Amino acid sequence: MRDADEVRNHTLRTFQDLTQRMSQIMGRRDRVSVSFGGTLASAALLKNERYHINLPAFPAGTIMSEHDYRVYNGYIDHESAHLRWTDFRAFKGKDKKPILKHMVNLVEDIRIENKQIDTYPGSRKFLDALCWHVDTEDKVKNKAETQADKVLGLIYKEAYAKYRDIDTNVVDDWLGDYKQLEPIEKYMAKEMPKLETNKDTMRIAKGIVKLLPKDIDWPKPPPEEKILLLVISGGTSKEQKEAVAAAIKVLEEAAKHNDKHEGRKQVLITLVGHIEKENKKAAQVKDALPEQGPVYPPCATHHDRVFVPSRENMFQYEKARNSCSTEITASKKMLSMYLRSRANKSWSRGLEEGELDVSQLHNLVAFGSTKIMKERRSRDYMNTAVLLLVDCSNSMHAGTTRTAAIILAEALNTIKWLKLEIAGFTTNDHYYKKLKDCGRMIGIDIMLHKGFDEPYVKVRSRLGAISTSGFTPLGEAYGHGFERLMVRKEVRRVLWILSDGEPCLELANDKHSEYELMRRCHGKCRQYGIETIGTYIGWNHRNSLKKYVDRYSCIQEIEEMPTALLEIIRGMTK
Repeated sequence: MRDADEVRNHTLRTFQDLTQRMSQIMGRRDRVSVSFGGTLASAALLKNERYHINLPAFPAGTIMSEHDYRVYNGYIDHESAHLRWTDFRAFKGKDKKPILKHMVNLVEDIRIENKQIDTYPGSRKFLDALCWHVDTEDKVKNKAETQADKVLGLIYKEAYAKYRDIDTNVVDDWLGDYKQLEPIEKYMAKEMPKLETNKDTMRIAKGIVKLLPKDIDWPKPPPEEKILLLVISGGTSKEQKEAVAAAIKVLEEAAKHNDKHEGRKQVLITLVGHIEKENKKAAQVKDALPEQGPVYPPCATHHDRVFVPSRENMFQYEKARNSCSTEITASKKMLSMYLRSRANKSWSRGLEEGELDVSQLHNLVAFGSTKIMKERRSRDYMNTAVLLLVDCSNSMHAGTTRTAAIILAEALNTIKWLKLEIAGFTTNDHYYKKLKDCGRMIGIDIMLHKGFDEPYVKVRSRLGAISTSGFTPLGEAYGHGFERLMVRKEVRRVLWILSDGEPCLELANDKHSEYELMRRCHGKCRQYGIETIGTYIGWNHRNSLKKYVDRYSCIQEIEEMPTALLEIIRGMTK
């Protein structure tokens, strides 16, 4: 069970906590903010003269491999190099044509990475890992390249191989293999060694753009964002019909050239879902699109919070505890009797010392064996860490939630070999709408009502202040719970989820699936030896947790809590 120790130090949230300080040190900037969201990394100077870095985000429960660790460090080194070496004001207000912007980014990336490697030689392995990662992703995305994509790939390969000293696999050819592109190769060979400042970046980028062939159909920004807005928002009937017709046209193009525009692919299913169902042409286009497997897009973690709630209410705790005192007493007695009965349940037989075992006397007479003694065997329970995740969404009744948490906390706190943590989960009122490829844009709140090492008597007032609000991010909470248990050193670790309904979350991308995230987190818990328990509270029994936990129970009334708790403890002590 301890083979996961090396991985535990690489949980994503723990790594994210260090990135802001690392970015400040590497970029030599004090006022740096770091956010996580989407699939792209970027660095910018904000209006308030603060520097900002955005890094790709992964869903809760992600375990970073060694490769992921190197790639993320590459992102940090690359973006912090922009903070240190790029004069953002020099590029502000410049021509923002897509092809020129692309070329400026490429040349500037070469410049700042070379400077970063000269300053911090250890950065090379991380920047190289990032480069290989991006190359692999681009090669997958561009299976059916257009002529324009091929030319841009050739320039990218030429720049990185000759002026950044790293081989790439985006394309197999070189600029010199095409006579039409030889002027670009000669220009880069002459000017790239002179690349030192931001002015050199702009000058070289403009020079490359001027030498590009004029007869190539360079990609233009796809119109699907405006179309999607019209389709979803509705508007007048004329606008609606025009939006539907435009959406059909976009879908037809995407069906023919599925890999031509990545941005268009991301909204295909969304567009189809909003087109009128009776439109037969839309159904035909949808059938022409290739089937896609389950995809889990990144989430926006800008407004996620893990905190100890400041609200306390000892009066409410005493009131709830008195109302369920019968259930608490019953739970404690049942647990105490059961654990005492298990403490000295078995005998060690066939010993030469101890108490006489009458059942073994025949061995003495028949075979002359002296191993006829027995001895009581004490059961030493394994140290166990239990994380109780309590659903604090609007679908839960605040009083029921508070009472259930208090009953479980009072009962489990009596077990000496068990470490208990209680956390509530819900969503907050903050959204991040800037990222277009996010699976989730609403913020998640994880409220730590009791820590593993906190005495129960000091946190009772926090349990009395438990309230309900927001949506039900079951998948995200599952991932957070998995992350918190991964760093525990107890021999046994248990994740216990208390909820009353289906996952419910406001999304920015309809490919996002809380059920898929729950399935993945359950698989990871099994892989790393974390036991999972699900308890449903309520009358509308939907079995939303049953498929995603190892053990499952359903409680319709609080009075049933002691019996259900005993059944679960029996499973934990087997």
